[in-house]
Amino acid sequence: MLRLVSAFTVDDMSANYKTRHDEYNRLLPAVKKVRSCVDGTVKDYRGTYLPAPFELSDPDRYDSYLERAYYLNATGQAEKQTVGMVFRRPASVLELTPSIEQYQDNADGTGQSIQQVSKKLVSELEQTPQVAVLTDYTRTDGVETKADEMEQGARPYLAVYPFESLINWDYKTVNGRKVLVMAVLAEMVDTSDDEFTHNYDYQYRVLRLQGGQYTQQIYDANGEAGEKLTPLASGGVALDYIPLRIAYPTDNAPKDKIPRPPLEPLANVNLAHYQVTADHMENLFIHGQVTLGISTKLDFAQFSEANKNGIQVGARTGHFLGEGGQFVTATAPESSSLSNARKDLEQEMVYLGAKLIQRGGQAQTAQASRIDADAETSVLDGIVKNVSEAMELALQDMARFAGDNPDDVKYQLSTDFIDASITAQDAAAITGLVEKQIIAADDARDMIRRGRVDIPQSRTNEDIQGDIANGLIDNLNED
Repeated sequence: MLRLVSAFTVDDMSANYKTRHDEYNRLLPAVKKVRSCVDGTVKDYRGTYLPAPFELSDPDRYDSYLERAYYLNATGQAEKQTVGMVFRRPASVLELTPSIEQYQDNADGTGQSIQQVSKKLVSELEQTPQVAVLTDYTRTDGVETKADEMEQGARPYLAVYPFESLINWDYKTVNGRKVLVMAVLAEMVDTSDDEFTHNYDYQYRVLRLQGGQYTQQIYDANGEAGEKLTPLASGGVALDYIPLRIAYPTDNAPKDKIPRPPLEPLANVNLAHYQVTADHMENLFIHGQVTLGISTKLDFAQFSEANKNGIQVGARTGHFLGEGGQFVTATAPESSSLSNARKDLEQEMVYLGAKLIQRGGQAQTAQASRIDADAETSVLDGIVKNVSEAMELALQDMARFAGDNPDDVKYQLSTDFIDASITAQDAAAITGLVEKQIIAADDARDMIRRGRVDIPQSRTNEDIQGDIANGLIDNLNED
């Protein structure tokens, strides 16, 4: 069973099965940039993210310039914080069939639970424009019954494919719907000959929908094509769709042009801050050195003879300067513009979601805090919704492979990210709505628990009116 555990970039090759989608090529540089910012490896790319006119002409100076530069990893911190916010609570809806429930703590066959797979998807969708999860089934010979499956360990599983691995795809309109008819997944496989070496190469998993039937075929790096396989659901039925669920930051509808990575704006400001910080540190280094000037009536030979060890700066050194000789020192003032630019960029990162800088020290009204929270989590709301949708469909695909009813599978991540509390004014307003019989008492209790003044859309007006009526009847009976 192959697993893809890390992202990588496929080299530009001419064979058709290695062809990369135009959208893949367009957005790959942005993905590389965001990933470098998140994992904090921007210094490894030297002039790519920290250009300087002296990088090649004076490499020693550039090395010092790079060493002094400070990268404040606001992008990586924002990614960790937002993913942590999503998963601080368990999934709000998790309904699995008995066959799938046994894989809840090992959804991908490598020990990753459903929650861990979901966490990977959320993280990927913050950093990249799309992420895919494939539902597959381990292939074993001679499996005909459930008992055979259990004996040989055959099982459905999920495999996550990051942006860099989904190199090509195609949609066609079938019966009025746009459906995925082809996808190419680049995978890294271990080609080592023994247990001590670590050699890896690419293989390409091609998923097709041809003649209304789903097939898979593997191509190795040399172009050798494996057997075209037809994955079968329970009962030996071929699937009439490709069980690859692609999620986007905006919505999961098929797209001709996919969106840019959500963290890219923050990464851009983060890199600008890194570059300004490098210039600022260079400025401090240069201007912080004392420039020494000497005036004397001695000629060069006389001066050299009188000061055989040269000129050394320090309180414990002395020098002969001759008649009329004197020292003159000068320092240049620090550039305030670089310092101000750095602070402005830090504020911009705060605005874009990097809450690690200064936000905690700023006084805000409760209403302003709510507005900020709504603005900063609106993208996160979309990501969580789309990951929930993709995961639910993938888990339903697992149920089909296992022979269960997919309609019995439900999955929804919690969208209660923000720690919130009801103010005294809000509580009074909610109580007034109960007294006026606009909402039921249970609605009020739910709002207070969640810290939000809203009613779930799934709760209809008839539901609310019925609860209000039941509450009035209960009160009459008590009287």
